[in-house]
Amino acid sequence: MNFRVNLLIASVAFSILTMAAIAQQKDDYNTLLVINEYEWTVRLDFDNKLVKATCKVEVMNNANRSVKKLPFVLYRLLTVREVKSGGISLSFTQNIKSFEDQVRLQSNFIPVELNKPLQPNKSMTLELEYDGTLYGYTEVGWNYVKDKIDPNFTILRPDCMAYPELGYPSNKINKQFPKANFNYRVSITIPDSLIAVNGGSLVSANSVNGQTTFEFKNMERAWRMDIAIGKYGRLTDNGLTVYYFKQDSLGAKRVLAALQKTIRLYTNWWGPLNNFKGFSIIEIPDGFGSQADVTSILQSASAFKDSTEIHQAYHEISHLWNVDLKAPSPRWEEGLATFIEYLTIEKLEHREYLNYVTDWFLQVVRREVANDMRLKTVPMVDFGKHGMTDYSYSLGMIAFRILYQTLGDEKFNHSLRAFYKEYSGKEATTEDFIRITKRVSGKDMSAFFNDWFFTTGYIAHLERQSTFEEMVMIYR
Repeated sequence: MNFRVNLLIASVAFSILTMAAIAQQKDDYNTLLVINEYEWTVRLDFDNKLVKATCKVEVMNNANRSVKKLPFVLYRLLTVREVKSGGISLSFTQNIKSFEDQVRLQSNFIPVELNKPLQPNKSMTLELEYDGTLYGYTEVGWNYVKDKIDPNFTILRPDCMAYPELGYPSNKINKQFPKANFNYRVSITIPDSLIAVNGGSLVSANSVNGQTTFEFKNMERAWRMDIAIGKYGRLTDNGLTVYYFKQDSLGAKRVLAALQKTIRLYTNWWGPLNNFKGFSIIEIPDGFGSQADVTSILQSASAFKDSTEIHQAYHEISHLWNVDLKAPSPRWEEGLATFIEYLTIEKLEHREYLNYVTDWFLQVVRREVANDMRLKTVPMVDFGKHGMTDYSYSLGMIAFRILYQTLGDEKFNHSLRAFYKEYSGKEATTEDFIRITKRVSGKDMSAFFNDWFFTTGYIAHLERQSTFEEMVMIYR
């Protein structure tokens, strides 16, 4: 056998091994797994600063191939004790891993071996039992994630990986997972001197031997679970709820009034909500970072002390009028909500703000385009598919303000009203929104939607037009 034949055989063997490695990697890194149902039972031990929990998760395999293992990530100081399916223990490993693209960020990585492969379009339920403590992620630079088991204030949330989620120690890979969209039921037991609150509905609260067990369930399919524990008071009105620290009772009344005004304004713009189930704002201490789910906001205490800090609620409440967009969702609704957030500041607080924030977002978008080559080829309508939702907020805000300025407030809002009325409770496409906008406004905005939604034509305008007003004039 001559040298060339040996070289050819070696080359073929290397190719086969490489292909096998890629296939194995694809099997290991399945990003088409989703959680449909989550049941979380928690007990907090404040004396020892421990959390003891069990969670049942129904996992669906949306890939076109079977799955042999399921990957989970959990906070680095939480340890899994057992994993079961159908009462049968499953093999698993767990190791503290640094994220490949953020080395200071560590998590407990838990691949679970399945006794039988999970077939395409099938689901299975796993039960994971774990315990440990929380001590935040300030060492990563996430200064707001200082979560710990403390009777003064405790919060359990995904920012600190307080419960197992599908994923790998890689931000890049995890962004490829579909956005979580599940039903949940949470049961948490704490001393009866404290109150647990959640953005879902309270099912029950039962006290036994100085301990109270609170049970919650979601009102809409959620992408996260948040439980805050502290000495809370509550205000309610027509499905709106404010959970507040008792020293901030006056601020809580202002927050509730702001919610009421916002709902009235949006109802006037877009019509009454269909099947409104409720919305909550939960006060958390300053420094813990505000965050939102579909029916609630974790709101920093500053908003209870300063009425101009409530604008994040405008953003989240506007989402109640969103229409479900067919998967993979383009996620431009985040840009719409961002624009509405700042428009509402002007309408409700009578502060001129849009021009300032628009100029700021133009700088942001120009910087993003310069720093991320994907933005030169991936249009906004595909941001969801490519895990680029973060850019929907900035680029989308500019796009929707152009649409607003071009159509005028009346036709803009009538377009959103007609879109919601026709597709509430259904799925729609971007093309459906464009069709309705043209019908309601009587204006053909094809060039605008082509530049800002379906292509990256907007980049040329960013380069040629120095001001926002010049961009608007292109489409008038």
